[in-house]
Amino acid sequence: MSQWTIIPQRGLAGGKARLAHVLGARERRALNAHLLERVLAAVAEPQAGLARVVVASAGEDTLEFARAAGAWALADPPGARLNEALEAARDLVRERGARSILVMSADLPHATRAAVADLRAAVPEGGAAIVADKHGTGTNGLLLPAALPLAFAFGTDSLARHAKSLDALGVRALVWRAPALALDIDLPGEYAAWAREAA
Repeated sequence: MSQWTIIPQRGLAGGKARLAHVLGARERRALNAHLLERVLAAVAEPQAGLARVVVASAGEDTLEFARAAGAWALADPPGARLNEALEAARDLVRERGARSILVMSADLPHATRAAVADLRAAVPEGGAAIVADKHGTGTNGLLLPAALPLAFAFGTDSLARHAKSLDALGVRALVWRAPALALDIDLPGEYAAWAREAA
């Protein structure tokens, strides 16, 4: 089965704006690069590496980073927001023969290859999974058939919206709760807790 991974990222320089009053521009860029590198390593396939991984971004710095790592770099359509950018990325991987897609957040500091492998192994062909965030209300990842016409709904309370949409499409999704994929860094408190742990 041909599975592709899509990782959306705002931009190395522009991402994590909510951390601006605790981190300077250079520090935020370094953090974004570190997190993206971590997620790329986690989703790399044993044989194919990053050959079936698309990094979608409006930031040229992110696209350059993705190319250097060996992933596909896809510029977001002009003015596109996250869910629209994901639609464009899904169109691309469908054209390249994807049978299933894994959408993964770019800011998961605990992501590991083993955690991603466990997720992939838990979902049978034709099935779907929603990766729950630390609060159990957001979506840190989606694994689903590429042909499924799911409307992406990332944002507040996205887990419930994704589950409802998948159910309407006749797909009962597995809600995947894994510590390694649950923590995303958005707020100063989350960054501070992770920094203390990393130190």
